[in-house]
Amino acid sequence: MTKSITDIISNITPFIKPLFIADIMVKTAILIVVSFYIGGFIDKLFPKPDENKKTSIIWFELLIQAGIGSVITFLYRTVLTQLSNNFDLLDSSMSNLSTKGASLFGAYIFFGTQKNIKTKFEILKKR
Repeated sequence: MTKSITDIISNITPFIKPLFIADIMVKTAILIVVSFYIGGFIDKLFPKPDENKKTSIIWFELLIQAGIGSVITFLYRTVLTQLSNNFDLLDSSMSNLSTKGASLFGAYIFFGTQKNIKTKFEILKKR
């Protein structure tokens, strides 16, 4: 048990450094703002949910919107990784880890702003 706790603490220690915490906070803040605006824009590109549509059409719209969202969130991480490796103060391995964490939260915000997709899920759950 003591060895497990020691292993956990030794694995967490590199992430409790002020530079890493500041880096991930800045990246996350940038992605929150970008995700909020891009998510709202993408959501407006798709038709409003309509319960009168066929189930297959609703599924098609939902999958296309989710697919585009997935590509955008992947691009977030790719762009952020490239910028981070050039401009942040962390080494490349720690920079990549902070980028992964920030991208995960950015993706959550991006999909959280997708009101149409959430409503389409609700319509499909009722059927």
